[in-house]
Amino acid sequence: MNNKMVQVFIDDYLGGYKIGQYFASINHRNVAMLDDNDEEETRHRWRGFRQAFLDNGINIDEDSHFIINIKTEELQEGLDRFYPKLMEKTAVFCNSDFYALRLIKYLNEHGKKVPDDISVAGYDDIFFSKISSPELTTIRQDVQMKAEMAVDSMMRMIKNKPVEHNIKLPVELIIRQSCKSL
Repeated sequence: MNNKMVQVFIDDYLGGYKIGQYFASINHRNVAMLDDNDEEETRHRWRGFRQAFLDNGINIDEDSHFIINIKTEELQEGLDRFYPKLMEKTAVFCNSDFYALRLIKYLNEHGKKVPDDISVAGYDDIFFSKISSPELTTIRQDVQMKAEMAVDSMMRMIKNKPVEHNIKLPVELIIRQSCKSL
């Protein structure tokens, strides 16, 4: 590894796992994940989510991993494409709060209520997740800490001090009103 490189990253696998465990704990069995790509390096959230269900004796197959690649298709078009499959699910984990909030808006426009008709969770804990209606259950990642660790590592490297080259930051499950127990 390049000794001049520091990687500060979020434990995305654990974040996906925590949402999966939470969904399973509130009796959701027929679930999906809504994602923005299917690139190998970004599948950690899906893998963690799926593993949480496997650890609870519930198999979630690849058909429950809905990909709307916004580089090639509009989010609205993707939601239209997946709508029939979404309505078969009791809960959806979105790869970001942005996707989750757009999904909630989309569902509302189609006469569906979150969490009464379907539970929705996101990832990031952006400001809008706290003021949405309903408030969004999500995974909090500490972006401020990530930035501080990166700057601190850079400053240590400039001063020729030792640095950790792979820094994995924790995540936290934030439970709000967008999910209900079955």
